[in-house]
Amino acid sequence: MQTKHWVIASLIVTVIVYWAGLDGPFLLDDLANLAPVQQWAHGRIPWHEAVFGNYSGALGRPVSMASFLLTAGPLGNHPFTFKLGNLIAHLACGWLAWQVLRRVLVHDPHLHNRADAISALIVCVWLLHPMQVSTVLYAVQRMAQLSALFTLASILVYLDARQRLASNDGKGAAWKLFFWFPLLFAAGLLSKENAAVTPVLCAVLELAYYRRNAGDKRILSLFYGLFLALPAAFAVTVFILSPERPLGGYAVLDFGPYQRLLSQARVLTDYIGQLVLPRSDEMGLYTDDFKVSTGLFSPYSTAISMAFLAAITIVAIALRKRWPSLFAGWFFFLVAHSIESSILPLELYYEHRNYLPSIGLGLAVIGTIAAMLKGDRITNQAAIVAVVIALGTLSWLTLQRALIWRDKDAIVDLALIHHPESLRARQTKAMRELNARAFGHSMEVLRPIAEGVRPRERLQARIDLASIRCFAALGVPADYFDRVMADARAKITVGEVQAFDVLVQASRNGRCGALTEEAIIAAMQQQLQAARTQPESALPKQQFRVLTAIIAARAGRWALAATQTQIVWRSNASADTGLLLARARVGLGDFVGAKSALSSAERLIDPSHRSERRQADEIRVLIETGIAAPATAGD
Repeated sequence: MQTKHWVIASLIVTVIVYWAGLDGPFLLDDLANLAPVQQWAHGRIPWHEAVFGNYSGALGRPVSMASFLLTAGPLGNHPFTFKLGNLIAHLACGWLAWQVLRRVLVHDPHLHNRADAISALIVCVWLLHPMQVSTVLYAVQRMAQLSALFTLASILVYLDARQRLASNDGKGAAWKLFFWFPLLFAAGLLSKENAAVTPVLCAVLELAYYRRNAGDKRILSLFYGLFLALPAAFAVTVFILSPERPLGGYAVLDFGPYQRLLSQARVLTDYIGQLVLPRSDEMGLYTDDFKVSTGLFSPYSTAISMAFLAAITIVAIALRKRWPSLFAGWFFFLVAHSIESSILPLELYYEHRNYLPSIGLGLAVIGTIAAMLKGDRITNQAAIVAVVIALGTLSWLTLQRALIWRDKDAIVDLALIHHPESLRARQTKAMRELNARAFGHSMEVLRPIAEGVRPRERLQARIDLASIRCFAALGVPADYFDRVMADARAKITVGEVQAFDVLVQASRNGRCGALTEEAIIAAMQQQLQAARTQPESALPKQQFRVLTAIIAARAGRWALAATQTQIVWRSNASADTGLLLARARVGLGDFVGAKSALSSAERLIDPSHRSERRQADEIRVLIETGIAAPATAGD
């Protein structure tokens, strides 16, 4: 059986094991990121706004957003269709990875006569590894997949150019390097920004597998100058002259760059453990319980992990010429992680970050084992048996994960077993119990966090408990927040915004009993006071101020609503903020100010935004008739 047929067979098995999970629900930030697609599907916004109006990442990721539109348009706006698109992307990435690996392994002196078979094995393991479930069946991670796809395509073009250079086809190589490579590289960057590592990955493969003559050096020097040295110089300049741009996200995180870098040593070590010896029950989305490293020995596993990673790195460098695939695979893994495991202000741990790097780890581990095997008949037979068992086990584990991912309750319940300290898992479970009107169970789920030792999570859990009591019409004591707000942190995060947002909804129509809207407003003002040193440019702080303005308007506190909205308007002038400010000005009887705010807001409204146009028309009527806005106008 030809190697190609083994790869095709693995692609078919991949479809079979993943098919069971394609009808699973949207998860975590799926709905937030896919909201423009949903609006486009319902005819509320034009296609170009859905594609170019996304704010994920520095570049907006329009290629990924366009792919979501291409999915939703012909196939329908349902979770199944998005996940089916992800599965197709996974298969395409697997095929490209095989093409890349088989081209480089022919340059490994230990593996050149088995390049096709070893590369096929690496790809089969990668396709069927259970860790990939949290990318393939997580709709919005199409972004990570397309970034990987275009990165692999770019590398393939680079390898083809190297082959042309070896054949003295300098013109053909230049066409590949300076036309097709930048085109695919740009597509990767516009899918997700971590495709920026592509030229470095090319350099890793270059150092591992190729020798350069004088003619090669000239064209390769130009290539790396344009696509590696210049971008690196630009990045360094940004960090030096405007560090708040790449590092501003720490304004909403409870750790700093140094702590994140220390933590990533443990994160990478844990990733490696899960990839080499997968423990599928421990995998999942709810990894927000991963502890921050506050020092080299806090926890002590930080130092152990750093020593472990350093040891492998030293060995890989020392054996670069003898075992090039160990060097190539290990540094492929590290470089592919270098953006999301750096000092950039991101959350600590997500499995989908291994989607591209895991190809490199597979190359390092499987390539090194294959290079060490003697290749006699008995060894080959034993290796075949081991491979069949390994692939069968991986397929079974992936199938089991796919079946779990069909049901959100199953995902959360498994997370609570292995990640009991995950606030997100407990909040998700509590809200699902709340929707089922199992109020007692809902509160029991949150109580361990509400009585825990971590102040921020304790605060959010206690706010959630108040919301549940409001929804259940159990009432909340008037002085409830007197003790709760002692946990208010100096940085407002999305967690506080979401917790208070639910409470604002729950408090309608006096459902909170003795806890009045005034008490909730006072609590929110306490949070803002605690975060007074947090930059106003921090998005969660802006959202929190808008939320404060909304409930203040509902309570008839128009001056407070106007003040909070005005602060946000100065930092981030948007149509919805301008409309809220105009409503607040009307409520104060300041029709001149309201007219000015409305005029500014209307300049920011897209003509296709019907709801915003309608709000603007309603405010204009209020201004023209000189009637103060009703108490619900802030909602």
